[in-house]
Amino acid sequence: MLIIIGIILMGCIYWVFFSKSAKNIVDKELARQKEVKKRHNEKLKGIFDKENLKITQQYTVPNYSIIAVDENSQKVCFLKSNSKINNDKHLLEIEKVKYDVKVFRYKDVLESEVIIDGETVTKTSRTSQVGGAILGGILAGGVGAVIGGLSGKTSSKEKVKSIQLKVIVNDTKNPLQIINFLNEPTSIDRSNEKFTKANKEIMHWHSLFKVIIDMVDKEDKNKKVIQDNNTEYNTSNNISDEIRKLHDLFKEGIITQEEFESQKKKIIS
Repeated sequence: MLIIIGIILMGCIYWVFFSKSAKNIVDKELARQKEVKKRHNEKLKGIFDKENLKITQQYTVPNYSIIAVDENSQKVCFLKSNSKINNDKHLLEIEKVKYDVKVFRYKDVLESEVIIDGETVTKTSRTSQVGGAILGGILAGGVGAVIGGLSGKTSSKEKVKSIQLKVIVNDTKNPLQIINFLNEPTSIDRSNEKFTKANKEIMHWHSLFKVIIDMVDKEDKNKKVIQDNNTEYNTSNNISDEIRKLHDLFKEGIITQEEFESQKKKIIS
């Protein structure tokens, strides 16, 4: 009996010791992860400060690439990560990440497209005369072939490997910005939490770009209306001035009534 009690006591001591030890290990790991994230956030803040950005929305995809907007200065920022890791739990990798930073004004965003496994789900583009002309020039420059290879019919697959947001910007050197919201080695079900999260986030960002594109298009169209009105006003004033000058010449007897009427018709037409 004493032996049994001794074994039980030893077991309890063993359990208490190792459970406490395991808790200490977990606590240290959580503290380490917290410190790594803190340093990474400080690095991001340094990048944004250098670009004079006050980020109001941002999202980090699994390989640590980041898409962000500054709604006050109306700018979009793409931070392309050099990381090959496709898992946001690899915190050791986060400290090695280096970023290629690209910042664009709202008016430089020309098109946004959601692509699932190479097939287009939804797309929105600049439609104003100015935006359409810029987009046409970018596509004519060779990007169209790349885009054509990515586009297709609306996706209806039950399993998915990749979800991409493709944004065309007004940059002749790097007009195509692609953000991988999901990039799995093998297909996963649409009911999978990874797909659900990625799909929700990409639709949010695509909708945000649609708002940006529509807003800039509206500004372009308003500017064109004002420009057309000014042109029409100036043209009307010029015609009135020319007719007035002709009338003065007629009153002074320099030109005849017939010459006056003939020249007036030419100016009006």
